[in-house]
Amino acid sequence: MNFINILNHILRPLEWVVAQLLTLFHHALVTFGMTAGPSPAWGIAIMCLVLVIRICLLPLFLSQMRAMQRIQVLQPQIQRIQHKYAARKDPRSKEAMQREIMALQQRYNANPLGSCLPSLIQAPILCSLFYTLQSLPAIADGNAEPLGGIDHTMAGDIESSSIFGVRIATRSARLPRRSHASSSAWPWR
Repeated sequence: MNFINILNHILRPLEWVVAQLLTLFHHALVTFGMTAGPSPAWGIAIMCLVLVIRICLLPLFLSQMRAMQRIQVLQPQIQRIQHKYAARKDPRSKEAMQREIMALQQRYNANPLGSCLPSLIQAPILCSLFYTLQSLPAIADGNAEPLGGIDHTMAGDIESSSIFGVRIATRSARLPRRSHASSSAWPWR
């Protein structure tokens, strides 16, 4: 099993959850009096979904920013250590320099990977949101299987909807057409 297949297996359930949440937000807006079918409710539902996802990911984002700040604060001290060992090219000196830098980072609880890890967690969620929205035209055209609560009719409603006079999806703004032999929104599946 290659990396792409593994990634597909990981993201497909997330895409399903995103689709379910999108339909849930739409149903809530319709319950509160907005029009069902092609209506601004779909645009507002998408905005609510994005807002909720960003709020849920906010702790990860803040953790990433704090980790980056800790590393930035240590940069002058790291540069001093690197300057101290700049003239020495032997393996022992390089190892000593790395040990000093690691000790400094441990002392101040600054992990260089601390700013990368939150991004790695956020990426699949944001990709799932993108690919769910990207799969709507294929679902509406009947070229892909329904996803979560979004069936052929709902996908068509989302595509036909507009908010503030602007259509949510236009044929000209789509990515190039591709074969939808698989029920996936991924271009390489």
